[in-house]
Amino acid sequence: GLEIPTSRVLAIIIGEDKVYRETIERSAIIARVFPSNIRFGHFEMCYHYNRPEVLDDLIEYTRLTFFDGVSVEEMLAQIIDKTALLMAHWQTTGFCHGVMNTDNMSILGITIDYGPFGFLEDTNLSHVCNHSDHQGRYAYDNQPSVAAWNLEKLLVCFSDHLPNESLINLLNTFSELFHSHCQKLCQRKLGLTTHESEDYQLFNSLLQTLSDLAIDYTFFFRQLCNYKINQVNSLSELWNYYKKSEELTVWLSLYDQRLKRELSVDIKRQTEMKSVNPKYILRNYIAQEIIDEVEKGGNEKLKNWLEILYSPFAEHLEYESYSKPTPTEKRNYSVSCSS
Repeated sequence: GLEIPTSRVLAIIIGEDKVYRETIERSAIIARVFPSNIRFGHFEMCYHYNRPEVLDDLIEYTRLTFFDGVSVEEMLAQIIDKTALLMAHWQTTGFCHGVMNTDNMSILGITIDYGPFGFLEDTNLSHVCNHSDHQGRYAYDNQPSVAAWNLEKLLVCFSDHLPNESLINLLNTFSELFHSHCQKLCQRKLGLTTHESEDYQLFNSLLQTLSDLAIDYTFFFRQLCNYKINQVNSLSELWNYYKKSEELTVWLSLYDQRLKRELSVDIKRQTEMKSVNPKYILRNYIAQEIIDEVEKGGNEKLKNWLEILYSPFAEHLEYESYSKPTPTEKRNYSVSCSS
């Protein structure tokens, strides 16, 4: 997979009943597997329903079972760090969850409750993957701040267990942890092995450029794996899809200079970058093609894509076309909680 903490699907059970959503859908039950089903919302439910004895039991069980019996304060510090790391993974992979309410937040920093999720295709930093999210609350660029908001709601539930000052100090660690994790992941995506203070800004300026030019996120980073120092034309396949804009050429010049400063070796860097920049993601149009085929009784695409998604960093040359930017006529597929 993409090496992002996640729940896994054990089974899908299709029922005969019909479910009325945007359209009439067949009912289904998905059985998921992950180390713990405890969510932020479980603590909130105990707290807001004024069940302190149940909340105490939940805190104690969680602390002893999943956090090696550390103190309540240390447990919360670990939950915050795990959440910050998960958000860093989402943001640097271009993943959009779609419904980040507190009930969909894992205490172990695991991606759970997949519904209207998706990946950035044509890069848009304000991308909203859930068409029911009319206000854009869970837009791609809002995800870290929503995670911080959710953590704040979780910490409120511990107001009888820790001083308010301690809770505030804990919450204030999230931003620094998130940016620290992001910086490390960004450097890996860019093939950088040394640290410079401007590296995170280099990555963020690239994101803005990709968004301004609506360049496919996953496709770009995979093509960047082929970059050779002093050779902008080494990205020939990228230029087959997108014209050489001044904005992107300027960024590549800065990137080239950065690689030279750390004496980067092309072949070694390219190999390492291909291990962290996936060639394939599950694009919405592909998911719809799989659904359409399965509903007609076929499963060939499903089997092929299970193979691809188990190893999205591999070349899979027989499926090369799926690594390209989404065809124009298949862009902007809408998804919702019923998807």
